[in-house]
Amino acid sequence: MIIVYIATDSYVPLMGISMTSALMNRKEMQNLDFYICSTDISETHKEQLRQLTEQYGSRIYFIDVSDYASHFEFEFSTSGFHSIVLARLLLADYMPEEVQKVLYLDSDVIVNGELSELDSVN
Repeated sequence: MIIVYIATDSYVPLMGISMTSALMNRKEMQNLDFYICSTDISETHKEQLRQLTEQYGSRIYFIDVSDYASHFEFEFSTSGFHSIVLARLLLADYMPEEVQKVLYLDSDVIVNGELSELDSVN
């Protein structure tokens, strides 16, 4: 299963908790790969997230989405939240071609149950 987050550096602590909850609630044989879309995650935070995923035998990939705003040919206002959330509309453009299905989670979501049932949803 592939889980995707879109986050800024300031949300990494919350995202780390979310990722940990997903990892702790997976079946032992279920692989979880994480794709983190961001414009500004620090190298320190990247390394901490790598260590977290390696601890559970999972993989993590970082995708730079700095150009997300250029994909929109109109003015937009995201008053009240960071405009990077719009990048989730472009996930198909940013994900590797071989990736056919993902589970997108907001950085503040806590997983408190098994995710494998969602993997069978088309």
